[in-house]
Parts: sequence; C-alpha cells; structure tokens
Amino acid sequence: MGGGQSDGIDVDIPDIEEFSKVELLKMEKEMTGLYLSGHPMDKYTDDCASMGYVTTVMLIEAGKEEMPAYKDRSRVSICGIITHITKKQTRNNNAAMAFVTIEDLYGSIEIVVFPKVLEKFSTLIYEGSIISVSGTLSLEEEKEAKVLADYIGHPPAESDIKEIKNSNKKRKKALYLRFESKNDKRIALTKRVTDIFDGTIALYYYYIDTKRYELQPRECFVEVNKTELCELKRILGDENVVYKY
Repeated sequence: MGGGQSDGIDVDIPDIEEFSKVELLKMEKEMTGLYLSGHPMDKYTDDCASMGYVTTVMLIEAGKEEMPAYKDRSRVSICGIITHITKKQTRNNNAAMAFVTIEDLYGSIEIVVFPKVLEKFSTLIYEGSIISVSGTLSLEEEKEAKVLADYIGHPPAESDIKEIKNSNKKRKKALYLRFESKNDKRIALTKRVTDIFDGTIALYYYYIDTKRYELQPRECFVEVNKTELCELKRILGDENVVYKY
C-alpha cells in the first residue's frame, strides 16, 4: 500500500450552506457583544432617511439642545433592531406593557409600548426583530429621551421606496397627509384643521398599511398656508405632511 493514500475510498463531504449575513452578525453579537463585520441596520439606513425617519442620535440630542429640531410630544418615526425587552404589569388593570430598546447605526433608545399597542403588534416584538415605530417623543428633564409607540411595523422595503418615489414623480399640486391606516385616530384631528382652510388644492391621504393614496372628496380640498402646515406637522410629524406645488 502506498503511504498516505486512501485506497480508493471516496469520502463524502457534506454540502453545508454558508451562513447568511444576518446569521453571521447575530453570532458575532452573541459571542463578542459587538457587530464586527457590519450592522443589521446597514441595509435600511438610506431608505429610512429617504422616508423621513429620525435616528436615535437626533432624539437623544433633542433633549440636550436649547433649540431642538424635535420637541417634547413631537410625532416621530424611527427604525431599529430590538436589543432588549422588559415587560411589566400595569397597576390599574394588570395588563402587560413593554419597555423595548432599539438600536440603529448611531445609538439606542427606549420605546414604551403600552398594553393595547403591545397586544396589537406582539408578533413583531422580540429580540433581534427589526421594526419601524411611530409615536410621540417624550423628553423629560434629567431623563433619557424615549418614544411612546402607537404603531409598530416592519422596516421600509426597497419596493416601498420605489413605489413612493414613482408616486412622487407623478403627483400633482396637492397636500399629502400620511397615516398608519384608515383607523388612525389622528385623521379626525387633522380634519378639524383642514376643514378650517377650505380651498381648491387637492387633499390626499396616504395609508402606510395598504401603501395607497386616497384622494379626498372635493368638499375636503384646502387652501394651504404656513399656519395650517405647522399645525398639521404638530399633529402628524414633519415627515407625514407634504405640500407638493
């Protein structure tokens, strides 16, 4: 027998698929506590920026600046990966609520999820889940900034961005207001504002859950001015009010 030969015996080496980028990052985080070869939010950052999402650092710094871009009770939308979850029972009805920490490329921030919101979006809330959050910014003196969530969804997809960009190119002169769904409670609040400014400019609602624009009836058309836009942005957040002219 020749030294070192296998005597013609074939050895089957199993065909093992390579780990995905997401799996590799998850293992890096578990083993070292850090993401070494990238970050789970890398692929979403540009899309989030183009859709008007804020970053963690914007909100954290807002609590420290004298003239912040975002103030207490501002409407904001943010996207990040869940890194920690703490659940507690409320005192009144013993229902579960959650304190969720999300992280983007710039830092981390706490998201407060009250019982009704937690019940509605519970399937999206787990460590490692990448979520988009819409809610109210809370800035209390000597406390870290946090967001009180009223909507939690999936992160923006590339197809969503393309659809919105294509819609933007086709849009005519109009006022566009973005809501989570047709059941968004803020619709009634914005209608009180737009009803005051009756005019000839078309009014469109955009619903995030269905990704559809809906032209409002002719009697809902508006006359757009600075006072109206400021109040609508106060209710919905800057990124959810667009005047195309």
